[in-house]
Amino acid sequence: MQTVNQEDLIDKIKADIEKQDQARIYYAFKKMRFKPLLPAHIKMIKTALACRKNGINVLTIELIGSVLNRKNNSLYVTLHNLGDKKVLTYLREGVPHKNIRWVLSPEFMKAYGEING
Repeated sequence: MQTVNQEDLIDKIKADIEKQDQARIYYAFKKMRFKPLLPAHIKMIKTALACRKNGINVLTIELIGSVLNRKNNSLYVTLHNLGDKKVLTYLREGVPHKNIRWVLSPEFMKAYGEING
């Protein structure tokens, strides 16, 4: 297994964000009847897919904030909205409101085309 430092991993994720197919993400949202669709939602899913491509399936506010250079408060609202619409799944483990973690939902991955069914 290759060791990668944090800065290199964040740079790789940022590069992979730009490679994500925005039209494919848009149509996955459309299949799920997601409204209203905001640029922040697309950016968050591009980031989640880039993290997944790099072997990081579980998202935290701290990770997303490091990658997008954004404050945690605004990220929480976006993640919460995506969770309400079943795009992300909130992992309820441990102490509430500590180590908040999310994963891409099976419903979104099916609409995106990563899961057959």
